[in-house]
Amino acid sequence: MKTYYFNLDGSVNTDKETAGEDLVKQNLVIKAEAPESIESWRLSYDFIKKQVVIFAEGKTEEEAVLENEKLSKLEIEINKNKDNDEMMKRRKQEALKRLKREELLKNLQ
Repeated sequence: MKTYYFNLDGSVNTDKETAGEDLVKQNLVIKAEAPESIESWRLSYDFIKKQVVIFAEGKTEEEAVLENEKLSKLEIEINKNKDNDEMMKRRKQEALKRLKREELLKNLQ
């Protein structure tokens, strides 16, 4: 096992003892053990369960990388859809404003 120091959002801060212990004293990180064979990018800390979480647990590093890439692509697609929805809302609002302005101008004539 290897000691890691996790930020209060659950992300890995460091595996360096000196820096980590200084941060623990300042209550900025939590100290926890994780398997040495797992790359740190796959680790996070669950404060509710009070345990280290391993992304793609049980999978090889290569499989975890592929899964992460899939999730990243999915996240990008979701964000594109959100952006498209926002753009459509703005266009509808702009169209409504134009119609209201045109209607006001007609009423003034």
